Amino acid sequence: FKGWYDNENLTGSPVTAIGGTETGNKEYWAKWEANTYTVTLNTNGGTINSGNVTGYTYGVGAMLPTADDMTYTGYTFKGWYDNEGLTGFPVTAISDTETGNKEYWAKWEANAYTVTLNTNGGTINNGNVTEYTYGVGATLPTDVTRTGYTFKGWYDNENLTGSPVTAI
Repeated sequence: FKGWYDNENLTGSPVTAIGGTETGNKEYWAKWEANTYTVTLNTNGGTINSGNVTGYTYGVGAMLPTADDMTYTGYTFKGWYDNEGLTGFPVTAISDTETGNKEYWAKWEANAYTVTLNTNGGTINNGNVTEYTYGVGATLPTDVTRTGYTFKGWYDNENLTGSPVTAI
């Protein structure tokens, strides 16, 4: 509440009292200012590149940053959650009728990548790898056979140059 005004445009100074010598009917208008609240976004390792939200105003609300606004190497953004346990449903916006300070946590999922092992005529007997997850990696199989040949390792190029790769 910002005070009582003697005009509907709410201009001038607020009226705080009616003097004892005034006469006639009086009409006053209340002036209100929407409350503003704090928003805390816990990125859980990620970075907000654009669209950061630090507050919102009642009657207006706010949109939270989207996946396009966020980065975290090796991870995909899965949404904002209103609890540190990241349970329930993701929150995309603060509505115009909400009140109070808000805190949200970013949920990330480690990316999985495909692995293609070209055996060049050999057979992977055990430990075949078809994908790996960021932050976990994978050990490439060593139980590989080809009649008349000795397995010398996996290489990251068709020319089989450089050092063999044993793990991602």
